Amino acid sequence: MKTKLEAKLKMFLALRIFLRSNTTILKLLPNVEEFLAALDAAILQIQTHSEQQQHHSTGDTVSNNNLRSDLLTSLLDDSRKIHAYAKYTNNIPMMTDTKYTLSDLKVASDIELVNIAKSLSNIINNNITNLSSYNLTAATQTTFNKAIKDFEDAIPIKRQKQVEKKESSNLITQGFTNALNAVKNIDEVVEIIHSDEPNFYSSYKEIRKVIGAGGSSLVLKGIITDSETNEPIEDATITFYLPNSNQPLLIKRSSIKGGFTDKTLGEGELSVTIMKVGYNIDKVTITIDHSKINTLIVKLVKNAISPDKATI
Repeated sequence: MKTKLEAKLKMFLALRIFLRSNTTILKLLPNVEEFLAALDAAILQIQTHSEQQQHHSTGDTVSNNNLRSDLLTSLLDDSRKIHAYAKYTNNIPMMTDTKYTLSDLKVASDIELVNIAKSLSNIINNNITNLSSYNLTAATQTTFNKAIKDFEDAIPIKRQKQVEKKESSNLITQGFTNALNAVKNIDEVVEIIHSDEPNFYSSYKEIRKVIGAGGSSLVLKGIITDSETNEPIEDATITFYLPNSNQPLLIKRSSIKGGFTDKTLGEGELSVTIMKVGYNIDKVTITIDHSKINTLIVKLVKNAISPDKATI
């Protein structure tokens, strides 16, 4: 599981523990048990299919890689031997049909590799009586053909595992979507007790944040420019608010090049107010998604009032 998804899952788990430990306050929140049940189910789905995906990515892959490696080794070894025989007997077609390089075989698909190996095995079988001095015998053919069969038998199993892994990935993605929807529903009802339970509310909002490993992942980058000239605007004030809240969540200022960044914002919808003396106030809504670096581009319109009389 990727780092950002792990951070989300940790947030879901921490939020669930926090809410379950505040049973008295939960009774004040309508439908919260329904939303928590949905969150529980989504977390279980994520964890279950993450474990299955991890299982599909370990031992089965190693086993398949070992079988392919064994077949490559046998194929190249036998190819060198019969190629030497073909060169000695000046059998040009055989020389052409038995010359393989490791680089060519490495890029061959599984099916292509099996077909190449079978073709070489047939050529050896047809010339087996003359190849004993080149250490190609019925015994070496048995070993070679076993390597071919073992790898060929593993191909459909590998494909099935790939299908199962893809299905697990889809179910994990669905689980995260369901969990996030459940949390967004909880966000809405928690706003009911914003004023009545300020300590609970602030703790909830802190846990609700999703912070990447070490808190170092870039969440948002933005730039503020003049709508007419496209020149960057320095020292504009960018204020973030939670929905239906008048309390600033975060305040940023644009740099000399008009840009700003943030690594701390939690996921979800935010209201943003952008102000600069001499320009009209702009208000936008942005939805923060931790699966990507979010972007906010704002073009401020100059105020018709002269700068020295502008009010904010």
